[in-house]
Amino acid sequence: MSKFYLRIATPESDFFCGEIEYLSVDTPDGRAGFMRGALPRVAVVSAGYIEISDDGDKKRFDCGDGVLCVDAEGVTVVASYCADSVKDGGVIADGKNVERAASDREHDYAKARIMSAMYKLKNKDNADDR
Repeated sequence: MSKFYLRIATPESDFFCGEIEYLSVDTPDGRAGFMRGALPRVAVVSAGYIEISDDGDKKRFDCGDGVLCVDAEGVTVVASYCADSVKDGGVIADGKNVERAASDREHDYAKARIMSAMYKLKNKDNADDR
């Protein structure tokens, strides 16, 4: 399997730099996987975990929200934090359980959607008064 370059950066430093065969990350739409030759794109990375594979070895890192950029050079992930995973259900940097962080993210997303819908309704009502 052919390899590509991956860089995982946080505000503190470069967390990981090296060549890998496969990358899997959490996104708002679910898990996304990348291999060499992936189409160029920019995507949102959700708090959760990053999994990489190289020569049969798998590594897993807990990470925060961020962005991912795929280009001809490889893949760059910029995350709010990144840490080596502890065993299943590991603890992420702020002390929350990964599952709890996902639940919080879903709750925040739902609140944002409701607020957006309310704003649209309010502005629609105001437009009708003119």
